Amino acid sequence: MRPILALFAAEALGYKDIDKVLPLGAAVELIHTYSLIHDDLPCMDDDDIRRGKPSNHKIYGEALAVLAGDALNTEAFFLLTKNYSSQPELALDLVTELTLSAGMRGMVGGQAADVVLRGREVDSAEIEFLHSYKTGALFQTSILGSARICGANAFELKCLSDYSRAFGFIFQIVDDIADGVENSEPSFVKVVGLEKAKETCDALLIQGHQALEVFNGRAESLKSLMTHLCER
Repeated sequence: MRPILALFAAEALGYKDIDKVLPLGAAVELIHTYSLIHDDLPCMDDDDIRRGKPSNHKIYGEALAVLAGDALNTEAFFLLTKNYSSQPELALDLVTELTLSAGMRGMVGGQAADVVLRGREVDSAEIEFLHSYKTGALFQTSILGSARICGANAFELKCLSDYSRAFGFIFQIVDDIADGVENSEPSFVKVVGLEKAKETCDALLIQGHQALEVFNGRAESLKSLMTHLCER
């Protein structure tokens, strides 16, 4: 999903050299995959199955699972510095963007909130904070990082940022709906109810599509992906 968003953002901007966006998409996916390996560990979500197969730690043991996640984490930044070294300012921007979205100001911070809030009553503001950090931050880096590579201007970056925030929230709400209310993790559906959650998805879909109007029809892939997600 994250590399696809990077490619679709480049398409919306009319950028032709798609290969230049691929290392960024791969770097973000490495971070995402490391987070899944660590999330499945007994000390976190304690999941034995990932995508229909045994989790990493069930096959290779907890120690190697931790190390695999660590390796993917650091490899992501190597990909950025290696592939964008000819443009030092861009490389620095991308490393900074990914660092912020993957660390305590992004995914890790959201995961920490998830652990702390688990089993407790939470309000909609806390849920929105959790989702925007835990899930939304990496989506935003995929899209905005790609836009920086493509030379987007400030207004285009703002429009894509608005889209990415809506996309990330829709993604997590749909995930919450699929998990149901019996799940112990904090959930938007538990806070506002199923019908309100669906209404929020519909409103976010409109917002996301409106944010893409500036791209004059080049953002149909981004629109379609968001629509598919909302209808899933």
